[in-house]
Amino acid sequence: MNEEMQHDSGVAAGRRKGVRRIDVDAALLLAGSGAVIVDVLPKTIYVAEHLPGAVNLPLESLGHSAVDGMDRTRPVVVYCFDQH
Repeated sequence: MNEEMQHDSGVAAGRRKGVRRIDVDAALLLAGSGAVIVDVLPKTIYVAEHLPGAVNLPLESLGHSAVDGMDRTRPVVVYCFDQH
């Protein structure tokens, strides 16, 4: 993994232990080794542009049922962007 990867303590609201913040290089490395790439942007933005192979699970609809069909043996990379 990329040396710049930071482990997230899981303390912040909405975060769980074991969640990591990674840079783009680390995300691409994980994607290349079979990770599931999840784009949480609205579908209109996803359709316009997304990472190759990414699946769209818009944040507003993300919940337990949205991830039920995911392969739990593969790492999951969730991404979005902030234009500000």
